[in-house]
Order: sequence, then C-alpha cells, then structure tokens
Amino acid sequence: MGNLWGGSTGTFSETNGVTRVTMSNDKTAPYEGIACLKLTYDVSGSNTYGGYFTELQSHNVSAYTAISFWVKGAVGGEFFKVELKNNGTNVDTSHAAVYIKDFLPGG
Repeated sequence: MGNLWGGSTGTFSETNGVTRVTMSNDKTAPYEGIACLKLTYDVSGSNTYGGYFTELQSHNVSAYTAISFWVKGAVGGEFFKVELKNNGTNVDTSHAAVYIKDFLPGG
C-alpha cells in the first residue's frame, strides 16, 4: 500500500508474533464524510507493540508548523503515541513523539 506522495505505508509489530496489527481504509468515516484509516491491534502481552507508518519520501515539509490528527478509540482509554522521524543522525532533532495521555488523561 502507498500514500499520495509515493511513499510506502504499512504496519509493524513486535516480532514474537504476539502483537497483531491490521489496517483497513474505512469508507464509513464519521468525520466530515472523509475516508479514514482504521487500525485494529492487540498489544495486551507484556512488552508488545504495534503501529502504522507512512513515508513522506523526500518531500520537504519544513514550511509546515503543525500536524493534525483526528483519532477515535473503539471503547475509550486506548493508549497510543504519534511519532515523527526523519533521516537525520542527531537523535535530539530527528525524532519527536507525543503520547495521547499527555493531553487526555486516561487515554
């Protein structure tokens, strides 16, 4: 699967086979009638993880000052983070992460 900029998209998960992440393009999006990405995952095991990625290829997005997501959990209380990375080698400037619990206590 790819995105509109020609970059790869997909899912990733813990390698011991415990975490399962599936992805579908939900055409019944409740947000302004726009199709959305629906992720289904199980990270209930100890030290498991899973997620979704999309590559921006070599597009320069430095002119942007914000990024916005609309997120809705299945039942409430879900825990997740949004993480951005670039190809830089400086770990202080090539990576940023925001946890939902920092903005919504309890997920």
